[in-house]
Amino acid sequence: VISLPNNWIWIQVFASYTPGRPLGGALARHAHRVRDLALHVPLALRSSVPARDAPTFAFAAPALEFLSITTCCRPFEESRPTLDFDAPVALFPGGGDGDGAPPRLRALVLSNTCWVPAVPAARLTHLRLEKGPPTPLLPLLAFLARCPALAHLAVVDVYLALAADVPPAGEHAVALPRLRTLALGISQPMLSMRRLLPFFRLPDKGVRVRVEGPYALRALAGLHPFPALPFAHRLTRLALERAHGRLIVCASEDTADEGEEDDDGEGCGLRFDLKEYRPAADEKQAVAVVREVVGGWKGDCADGSGRVGMGRGGLAASRKGTGTPRGRRIGLMWRGS
Repeated sequence: VISLPNNWIWIQVFASYTPGRPLGGALARHAHRVRDLALHVPLALRSSVPARDAPTFAFAAPALEFLSITTCCRPFEESRPTLDFDAPVALFPGGGDGDGAPPRLRALVLSNTCWVPAVPAARLTHLRLEKGPPTPLLPLLAFLARCPALAHLAVVDVYLALAADVPPAGEHAVALPRLRTLALGISQPMLSMRRLLPFFRLPDKGVRVRVEGPYALRALAGLHPFPALPFAHRLTRLALERAHGRLIVCASEDTADEGEEDDDGEGCGLRFDLKEYRPAADEKQAVAVVREVVGGWKGDCADGSGRVGMGRGGLAASRKGTGTPRGRRIGLMWRGS
């Protein structure tokens, strides 16, 4: 029996998945204190899906706010079951709607898993999906569409299955009206993660998009046309930096100039963080992608040729006249040797 002195102490639980018997029986009397829970699935059980008719844990989780599930195995194993978003697993008995979903859950992390827990999707504010077996595109979009409260979404090295059969984006659009940050991590080739972007309907202000990884730029360059970002007209600053084998391209909003800020004190932004990049080719490609996102912008070299020079030192560039909303100027800052 576990004895805790103070009723106000919150508990963080680390558990290893074991099939056949409910976990955490000793914690049942303290279930109302469990706020964070991390479930580890060992290598030997990497392809096992918990029974959907029997809860994995022996206690309900009325106060659980953060749930993380991590499977120990190599990513992208095609022999494992694919994620089935329409058949979630009830980890806990009861739940807000009797489906085992923790009613106060707000943050979910799925790393390399081949099954999805029952969660209150409409209440989630933080979601991170990372690696795992091939993931069907349309069921993933349908799940994200059930998460309208998301403020922070990260998708990292997720292999989209059957991405070649992509329907028109308008048929399966995912509205994310409260999103503040969207992060895409692409460090492997052939993941087809770029297919996600055209389906997202982002807010027109207060959102930051970050794309990172050695294959990120090449993946994004395959989008023709590049998805229109509703906040692109707000981006008034552009910075490029190369250092320690990384190329960083950041377009941002000058909130002080705008006279407005979002809830976090930051404006809109688009950031490419590229590792292991090819200096000459990727620098030109990065500028081309940003040019397409921030429509109407053209870079000027010091000699006025209209081309963007990617040499050493600093240079200035601006949108041309009426091509810039409110006639604003974009400063292009180049740092690095």
